[in-house]
Amino acid sequence: MKTTSMKTASLLLSVLLIAGCSSKEKASAGAGAGAAPPPPTVQVSNVKRESVSIFRDYTAELKPVQTVEIRTRVGGELDSVHFAEGSMVQQGQVLFQIDPAPYYSDIAAAEAALAKAQAGVAQAEGQVSQARGSVSQAQARLQKSLTQVNLQETQADLARAQATLDAAEREVRRYKPLQEQGAVPGQQFDQAVDRRNIAKAERDAVKAQLTNTNVSDQADVGVARADVQSAQASLESAQASVQSALAVVMDAKNNVAKAQLYLSYTTIKAPFTGFIGRLNLDRGTMIVQGNAVLATLSSADPIYADFAISESEYLALKQGQGLSGSPFGLSLANGEQYSESGQFVLSENNVDPKTGTLILRARFQNPDFLLKPGGFGRVTMKNHQVADALIIPQKAVSANQSLSSVYVVKSDNTVEPRTITLGDRVKDSYVVTEGLKEGETIVVDGLQKIRPGITVNPEKEGAPKPPDAAPPKKADAASGSKAGT
Repeated sequence: MKTTSMKTASLLLSVLLIAGCSSKEKASAGAGAGAAPPPPTVQVSNVKRESVSIFRDYTAELKPVQTVEIRTRVGGELDSVHFAEGSMVQQGQVLFQIDPAPYYSDIAAAEAALAKAQAGVAQAEGQVSQARGSVSQAQARLQKSLTQVNLQETQADLARAQATLDAAEREVRRYKPLQEQGAVPGQQFDQAVDRRNIAKAERDAVKAQLTNTNVSDQADVGVARADVQSAQASLESAQASVQSALAVVMDAKNNVAKAQLYLSYTTIKAPFTGFIGRLNLDRGTMIVQGNAVLATLSSADPIYADFAISESEYLALKQGQGLSGSPFGLSLANGEQYSESGQFVLSENNVDPKTGTLILRARFQNPDFLLKPGGFGRVTMKNHQVADALIIPQKAVSANQSLSSVYVVKSDNTVEPRTITLGDRVKDSYVVTEGLKEGETIVVDGLQKIRPGITVNPEKEGAPKPPDAAPPKKADAASGSKAGT
């Protein structure tokens, strides 16, 4: 009996313990179901005012500063090529060699013609020297003729004969009255008359000789003058021959220089440093002068970036900060920012009437040749300055079709959506033109956790996060279960 009672009591105790544990579990479950969850933690930021520079992006095409088509200035066989297609070549580097042999032959022929022409000059100069000697001789003869030596001697003889005649006349005049008076013999008077007649005859003979001498000397002068004129004409002709020979020499020198120039054209060099494209002709091809494009060479450093802006933007920039007021940035096709800054170069002088835009050009240094002509990128240019602009982070903005909104945190930590009007984008922020005030708090991170009207736990953006709460110890729960049991 006693044993049966103990078993019954033990069974009752077990039932009561099980019932008590079950009641505690239900009570615990009921208490958990009725508690409110904690408010979500979100990152917030205050709306602030800043003076910001507004930049605009434009699609840009990369273009070389220089591009030339390599053509030949002379014809001939393409003898050799001295570059690899698509490689970088240096200014002055030999690119092509055209067979020079025909041009060496042309130089030899031109030099032979020059030597012959120079010999002709020497011969003509010898004729000039000879003609000058003839002129000198003729001028000497003329000078001698002009001195009239014979005429002067005859004139002296005539003077002496006239003096002798005058003395004989005086003697006759003196003896005549004396002879008539018988003071002198008649024979002496006759002798005086004879001497007078002889002197007169001699005087007349000299006078006749003087006439003949005068005529002869004048003839000699005429002949001498004619000789001088003939010699002078010969000299002028010889001098003209020299000038003609010199002209032939000059023409021959020009032909030599031209042949040497054409020979230099057979070696084609790079006019500047850059990348050379594909080879258009094979070795051994016969080339016609100027017709064939052998390859195309484009400069690589620096490089241009051309982009279009609207006419209104252009006018605003010209009336404001100008086009060269700040450097240009460049984003590459893969989205990366190019390391070098660009500088304004020029703007086109006309607006495209179809698009209402005009082209601006910026120059970027390209020392590593990363930028390639024909590529595309986006040029970033400072457009204008905004003073006291309301600035919010880009990640705080939610877009729904054409509307933009943010969540504003009110003083009681509840949130409400606010439709805003956005202005320009500044890096990772926006300028807000309507819908917010300075100092208001907006949600910038954790937007997926909230809905209108709920309470949030705001944390300033960038503030350090508190450490996570420690989880309950499983050992204690297990010991409590054991104690209950």
